[in-house]
Amino acid sequence: MGNLILAVKQGEELNVGFTINEDGNPMDLSDYTIRFQVKKIPLVTAQPIIDKHITTDSDMNTIGNINAPQSGQFTVHLLEEDTSFPTGEYSLVISIEQEGFIDIISSKCCNQAIYKICEQ
Repeated sequence: MGNLILAVKQGEELNVGFTINEDGNPMDLSDYTIRFQVKKIPLVTAQPIIDKHITTDSDMNTIGNINAPQSGQFTVHLLEEDTSFPTGEYSLVISIEQEGFIDIISSKCCNQAIYKICEQ
C-alpha cells in the first residue's frame, strides 16, 4: 500500500475501495478479516475511534465488505459518524487478520497511513 492518505469530507457518508497486493499481485483475501482502524495517535495501545472488522460476509451498508477476495479487493463503508470528527489528520491502521496472525499493511517501516478529515 505504501504511503496512504485517505481524505474525506467532514460529515460525508461514502464507500472507499482498496486493493491489497503481495509482491505485485493481488492477495487472496478469502480467509482473512480486514481490520480498519482510525486512531487519534499512532500507538498500538491507543484506542481506535473507528474500528471495523471487514469480511466477505460483513454488511456493506454499515461496515464494508471483502467484495472480490481473489482480486484482493475490499470496500470500507464510512458512516456520517465516522467522518464527523474535528478536521485534521488521524492515524489510519489497516491490517489483515487470520486466527492469531495479524499483519499491519497500511504502514511499513517509517511510513504512516493518514485518515484526513477536511471541511465540507
